[in-house]
Amino acid sequence: MWSVDGGIYRSELQADGSVDQSTGRRLVVSGVDVAPFVVDYANYRLLYPTARRRSHAGPRRVGVVVSAALDGSDAFVVRNETSSGDFARTACITYREPSDVFYWANDDGELMTEEVNAQSGVVHHNELLIEGNRFTGLAVWHPASQPTPRKSC
Repeated sequence: MWSVDGGIYRSELQADGSVDQSTGRRLVVSGVDVAPFVVDYANYRLLYPTARRRSHAGPRRVGVVVSAALDGSDAFVVRNETSSGDFARTACITYREPSDVFYWANDDGELMTEEVNAQSGVVHHNELLIEGNRFTGLAVWHPASQPTPRKSC
């Protein structure tokens, strides 16, 4: 899977790892602002930020995170407007499934994360202050965040 030209595409692979030329590339998700995405391997879902027009505040666009099946179907919002910050200018994103937390860098290179208020359920976005660095990519190295081949019995 990869993103280019405002869409997320996929190609089927053959047993030897080469691309199956008979199926070619298929558009899974389209949208002018769709670029960064992460695969939730545990739930077989795509997670991607996208901007939407705020209905009650004029033309300002706010970011949300959408979850979709790996074929692009069954899409729904998993992170809506939050009390602070948004996903409208996301340059890269990653997800830690066991704790249901997103980490991302915005277009200004600021590293962001989120925290859920246990009492109210409100999601707050926070900048992680790390001086001297501008982030252009993120990765989560955690056993639950990696694809795991199934062993045959």
